Amino acid sequence: MDNEKIVKLEEPIITSYNAYAHLLALMQTWYGGTEAFQNWFVNQYLILKGFYHDLGTSFLFDDPFNENRMLNRFVDSMILPREFIIRGKIDILDFLKEAITKGYAVNLWLEQYYIPQNKRCFQKESGIHDPLIYGYNKEGFLLADFYDGKKYSLDNIVNFECIRNGFYCNDADDLEASQNINNTLIVCAKPRSFMEYEYDPDKLKY
Repeated sequence: MDNEKIVKLEEPIITSYNAYAHLLALMQTWYGGTEAFQNWFVNQYLILKGFYHDLGTSFLFDDPFNENRMLNRFVDSMILPREFIIRGKIDILDFLKEAITKGYAVNLWLEQYYIPQNKRCFQKESGIHDPLIYGYNKEGFLLADFYDGKKYSLDNIVNFECIRNGFYCNDADDLEASQNINNTLIVCAKPRSFMEYEYDPDKLKY
């Protein structure tokens, strides 16, 4: 296996939540480049779906709090329960490297107590979050997430042992949040090489 492999991402046009940012970071790598994507985004993305709440209006493909959010027609997705890795005794580092080598970025939940980039939690308190792991090199894995100044960034390298500890964290009884990681999902996703979208005005009527 190569010593370095990276799934191409672009700085996403929306970074409010991981639900938006991860998906758009992948999608912006196709559709004719950044300018073409922005045109498509304005003319298509913003009218695909909207929902209203007290804080305003949000537009997205799927509910951001739905863990299947990356499973849509614009990406090839593979969704696995975390237990698949645990019960199958699959090494998470080998799994991530193989997925990335095949062109998939991987969205999974990690205990932030073990992630140095998370200044609030690292070796201080328990908390789980779902970065997008999109590459690796000799130093570790490349993560897209909200770390530096709480801004979404693609420039996070986390060493392999920290990723391993963050994934297998539920063995640590004193980390409360990590107990919630058991039922989470692992989403492997990459942009489709070709996509047709049928515009149906009737579906936009209220």
